[in-house]
Amino acid sequence: MDDRTHQLAQIFRAMANLLASQRANPYRVRAYRKAADSILTVTGDLADLAARHQLQEIPGIGRDLAVKIEEFLATGTIRAYEELKTPLPEEVAGWASLPGLSDALVSYLYFRLNIRTLADLESL
Repeated sequence: MDDRTHQLAQIFRAMANLLASQRANPYRVRAYRKAADSILTVTGDLADLAARHQLQEIPGIGRDLAVKIEEFLATGTIRAYEELKTPLPEEVAGWASLPGLSDALVSYLYFRLNIRTLADLESL
């Protein structure tokens, strides 16, 4: 098992912890934890499995996590992880107290949909 596999497992665990701290869906948190555990049991090289499109054969690895593994193998990081690590500006972080919004949703709106103001949010 190479260092990249250990690094990826650490990233998946960190993502699970960050998501848990944002009170994200517990199934999603559990999926990242299971993925971290599962990839550590792989005896072959993840890059070889990715090249053969066999990542989803690893227990707990679905399409979304397979894409993240491929992204990590290609770039050395995962965009979603970088976004989770980046704190939201204070004025945006406060939106989570609005009805119907959570920390995870506010983060998604800010980083993925480029919503920067309440006016942007209202125009959705």
